[in-house]
Amino acid sequence: MTEMRGVACGCPGAASSGVAHGPRATDAGPGLEAGHAATTMGSGPAGDPEAPYVRLAVVAIVREPAEGRWLLIRAPREQESWGPPGGRVERGESLPDALHRELMEEVGLQVLTAGPCYAYVTMHKGERTVGVHMACRTAGAAPPVCLDLAEAADHRWVTAQEWVEMAHAGLTSWDPDDVVRVTTLAGTLLQIA
Repeated sequence: MTEMRGVACGCPGAASSGVAHGPRATDAGPGLEAGHAATTMGSGPAGDPEAPYVRLAVVAIVREPAEGRWLLIRAPREQESWGPPGGRVERGESLPDALHRELMEEVGLQVLTAGPCYAYVTMHKGERTVGVHMACRTAGAAPPVCLDLAEAADHRWVTAQEWVEMAHAGLTSWDPDDVVRVTTLAGTLLQIA
């Protein structure tokens, strides 16, 4: 597993920096498809681990409040690679704007956003990328999802424990400990927002 520098943010008392074993850079998954990127690192500043960050991405940690389940999607090119939706921030976009655009493109959802709750560094499509996880929730029970099949082949709403079990079974690129971290931090931020 590739070690990545991560930071938890947005929650009172959360660690402000340290090493996080977030979504593994050697595995592919929705949102950032880290595994594809790790095998195609190019030359230039993006391929240099000491170079400044060149890309920013958002990852939607979406919770439906009725049952406290989290939204995961399956990448269209990977049979069993589940993770939260997300993608690159475009020039001039704020993090919330990018989050809302990515959610509409991938799953057709509108959400209420509490803010950033976790971040990690990875390689994506040959570029050094900072993934900022945004805690958000649906307005009510799990709403209908309208998938863009080019972006997501399937979706499911899972409890934090089910997501951890998926991580242990290799069905997601996420480390089980990071699932616990991100769902705990996002849940706390959603409670105080």
